[in-house]
Amino acid sequence: MTVKKYSSGAAKLATWMEENMPHGLPIFGFPAEHQECCIIAVGRFFGSGKPSTD
Repeated sequence: MTVKKYSSGAAKLATWMEENMPHGLPIFGFPAEHQECCIIAVGRFFGSGKPSTD
């Protein structure tokens, strides 16, 4: 539904959302403590520049 909303006014955004969002959404099905670990790991992988919370 959101992708359809942006398809006419922001086609590039809609395409990006359609291709990438389904891969990130499953994290919200994990227990909260696992979500935090996954987010930290992804940040480290992509070099978010934030200090480690370990």
